[in-house]
Amino acid sequence: MEINRTIFSGRLVADPKLVYVKNKTVAVCTFTVAQNRKHGEGTNYIPVIAWREYAERLANDLKKGMSVTVDGYLQSREREDLKTHLVEVHVEFVKYG
Repeated sequence: MEINRTIFSGRLVADPKLVYVKNKTVAVCTFTVAQNRKHGEGTNYIPVIAWREYAERLANDLKKGMSVTVDGYLQSREREDLKTHLVEVHVEFVKYG
């Protein structure tokens, strides 16, 4: 059995971005969470993605600097334009407010 789950907290580095894909029928919200590393050894910048109605809700509610706790799973993908491999967190739940 494989387990793919991540839970972390931090602050939004910018306001979320909301776009629509698949002929403008599916909402996608993206944002980045800054998280301090243990022992003051820098900062992690974690890319996060939410989909559909939850994406629209998060895009309306979240603002730069807000503290959030993200519960989701890791997913990787290739970026041909950047010639790199990305790992992102796909949201299942975000606690905020």
